[in-house]
Amino acid sequence: MTVQTQALSTFSRTYGVREFEQQALAELTRRGLGRARQVVAVNDGASWIQSFVDYHAPDAIRILDFAHAAGYIAKLGKAILGEDSPQFPRWFQQQCHQLKHRPSHHNLANLAWFGQQASTLEQQTTVASALHYLQQRQAMIDYPHFRLRGLPIGSGSVESSHKQVVQSRMKQAGMRWADHYLNGFLALRNLIVNDRWDEGWLATSTFFRRQRRPAQGQKASPVTPPLTFADVLVADDIDAPVTLPSTSSGLQKSSWRKFHLGPPSKWASYRAQQNDS
Repeated sequence: MTVQTQALSTFSRTYGVREFEQQALAELTRRGLGRARQVVAVNDGASWIQSFVDYHAPDAIRILDFAHAAGYIAKLGKAILGEDSPQFPRWFQQQCHQLKHRPSHHNLANLAWFGQQASTLEQQTTVASALHYLQQRQAMIDYPHFRLRGLPIGSGSVESSHKQVVQSRMKQAGMRWADHYLNGFLALRNLIVNDRWDEGWLATSTFFRRQRRPAQGQKASPVTPPLTFADVLVADDIDAPVTLPSTSSGLQKSSWRKFHLGPPSKWASYRAQQNDS
């Protein structure tokens, strides 16, 4: 049985693992993760992806991408038979067939027996590494069981999205991107490939319009014109007594605020009197 995934959508960002987990929640919620009766996570087995699945859907069925599992079997086979061995293609084809149709414990036992032929340290290291990777993910390579339930066993759509969504647009000849522009552009790219441009752009433009409205609606602060001589009220008599407030409470209504200097002609006569004395 061949299972084809449908109605794909993508979420692409350059965040670290923890922030990516949180930021991806909106898209996962939109796709109905909280209402799903069954969630299947087909992935390459990386530790950070398991953390992502633990965060969002700890009960999800985890499946190791078939091509990744086959790749580790290929490493083991080439280590024993040789990189360019004429025997390798036929052996590898048989192993992939068994991987898809026989229980995982049977395949692991068969590979461990085959790996005993390793004689050099390099061969032994490669065989041990490949076996360890597959043994740690034994529950994720039970492909006969997954196929019987009609579950996908390949993550090709995810792998291809790296090229189709990101690289095809952002890794063209001569392109260079500053880090602070990447996530915004990836968000726009997701709108296009998810066929949500009209909806997403409307929400984005509305948001920015609302952000600008308070600034546009604020009244400009009044600018006080510079004080000129014509703005000063002058008194007729500069010798008029001045009453100063006796307490701090009197400062608010004291007469010193209304003190007038008198006309310039008074200043001249006052200075003359001072000189005569």
